[in-house]
Amino acid sequence: MWKPLGGFAPGELTEARLQAQWASQIPAAAGRSLLEPAADYSHTSLEWRCDSRVLASAPLTDDGLRAGLCIATLRLVLLRGSEILQGTTLDAKSVAEGLEWLTQALSKHLDRHGRELRRPEHELPSHAVGDGAPFALEGIVEALAELEQWLDNADGLLRVRAARLDGASAVRCWPHHLDIATLVTLEASNVADEAKSIGLGLSLGDDTYAEPYFYVTPWPYPEPRETSQPLPSGHWHTEKFFAAVLTGSELTDGGQAGQAQRAEAFLEAATAASRGLLGTRSETAKTPMIWHEVAEVDELPPGRGRPC
Repeated sequence: MWKPLGGFAPGELTEARLQAQWASQIPAAAGRSLLEPAADYSHTSLEWRCDSRVLASAPLTDDGLRAGLCIATLRLVLLRGSEILQGTTLDAKSVAEGLEWLTQALSKHLDRHGRELRRPEHELPSHAVGDGAPFALEGIVEALAELEQWLDNADGLLRVRAARLDGASAVRCWPHHLDIATLVTLEASNVADEAKSIGLGLSLGDDTYAEPYFYVTPWPYPEPRETSQPLPSGHWHTEKFFAAVLTGSELTDGGQAGQAQRAEAFLEAATAASRGLLGTRSETAKTPMIWHEVAEVDELPPGRGRPC
């Protein structure tokens, strides 16, 4: 199910996105501190739980306890399945205070009481919150809700697409860049940099594009980049990184009707073009795709989340 985007201009989401990115480090800290380290750092990754509308860690206990973040409200939570067990707002709290709350909340469910949570060690965009200032929801509530909808829509689209592609990984959200993606391995190799793959995802924005954007990235990067196959929508980004890109502005400028189909058509064409650049066979669809647009509606009643 896809809910139309564009109620809030894609280029005006930066402040909300930066606060959400810093907030996402807190549930990611639970995975970083409590789970077995993975070579690809997936123990720090998050998963969009559409039933509870929470960006959640991997299960931290055998009974499925997770740490999570409600992006639309910047609320830290503990959840099991779709049930929110407890939570607290990050408004007027610092990252350190959020980590302290989560440490104490988890201590009630873990044998290792009071174990310090440390956020993932990666460089993040500069923001006052990163220097110890508190989160502040004033003026960004509508933008946070729009960011959440971008994430929700992208997760549904990518899950359907990953189910159709052999070699596709689980759809994960990476707190380092706050992007949600699946990686399709085409040809494995003992040398990591030589394995052929295609990454499909949505970034909620960064220093290159200050707005959400869908991307498709072939690896290894083909040369020369300037000869890439034309796309029916979006464009090839060739500076610093190489990817087919469909910006939020390009997607929403076409109006609210048909957004899901435009996004899917971009991913389809860019994936096929990337396979051609890598010299691999084209995919064969396993199932037809049928998208249902959802008009602006009231919130669904508790316990009746939209299907993933």
